[in-house]
Amino acid sequence: GIRDLRMSRGLGDVYKRQEYGLLDEPTNHLDISCIDGLADAINKYEGGLVLVSHDFRLIEKVANEIWEVEDNQVRVFKGTIREYKEMLKNHVKAEEVKFRAQQKRLLEGK
Repeated sequence: GIRDLRMSRGLGDVYKRQEYGLLDEPTNHLDISCIDGLADAINKYEGGLVLVSHDFRLIEKVANEIWEVEDNQVRVFKGTIREYKEMLKNHVKAEEVKFRAQQKRLLEGK
């Protein structure tokens, strides 16, 4: 409602003249309607935006690529958060298969 409208206008005012923005865990302490209002404001923002968040709902609504930071490297995944999670799930399954095969080889070698 009104709070969402204020948030949307507020984000627009803050970033009106900015080309880039950074939001670090912006959904902390927000309810669902505020998160939806924030997502609307982000989607209307015309500049570049880096969003650091663990909020699946927000990421799903606004992200068009995922940046994974690990071992001092940034890997870019082009796709949705659901596709990213599926890729991770498949990676974990493949690693489990390799691990079980290794364990089997070690046990048979004894």
